[in-house]
Amino acid sequence: MTTERKYRLFTPEFKREAVRQMSDSNKHCTQLARDLGIRVNQLYKWKKELEAKPEDAFPVSGRPAGPESELAKLKRENERLKQENETFNSVLCQEPCVKYAFIRDHAGQYPKRALCRSVGASPSGCYAWRSRPESGRLKANRTLLQRIEEIRRQTRQTYGPLRIRKELLCQGIKAGLNRSITKLKRQAGLITAQAKA
Repeated sequence: MTTERKYRLFTPEFKREAVRQMSDSNKHCTQLARDLGIRVNQLYKWKKELEAKPEDAFPVSGRPAGPESELAKLKRENERLKQENETFNSVLCQEPCVKYAFIRDHAGQYPKRALCRSVGASPSGCYAWRSRPESGRLKANRTLLQRIEEIRRQTRQTYGPLRIRKELLCQGIKAGLNRSITKLKRQAGLITAQAKA
């Protein structure tokens, strides 16, 4: 069984105080290190680092402290907010069901209430949409799309909307040309194969 090694983190103030005590006190470095609960070589390392760069010694989390790191952090935050804004704006003018689907898909990344507020949807409407059964039109569209795909398979994907409609009428299924067949084909990404000339 392996045990995970725990490392102690020391603040810059602690390190500066330890180096100050090392130079000011009459204690031997070994005794001082024992009193502070650190290794002797750690004290010498801190002293060397402080003498080399008195102002910039002991940066926090390994990154250079100062306005450059703060500016880089703000630039990253600004870029992230721009991306989020573009994503949310693409959903703003959509139907409520599209907004609710967007909220469902991004619920793991952001709080649901914040998502609802940003896309202009009500949380209660979102929860009601989620528990609502599928509408009759969606069911009919799904079965119609299955029939369209079946006809396309049988005809090696050469039938366009007109011929698909005629085939559906022969099977006793009424479907509108533009509203149903063309729209469903477009939504499903079904493209008619062109005959070779």
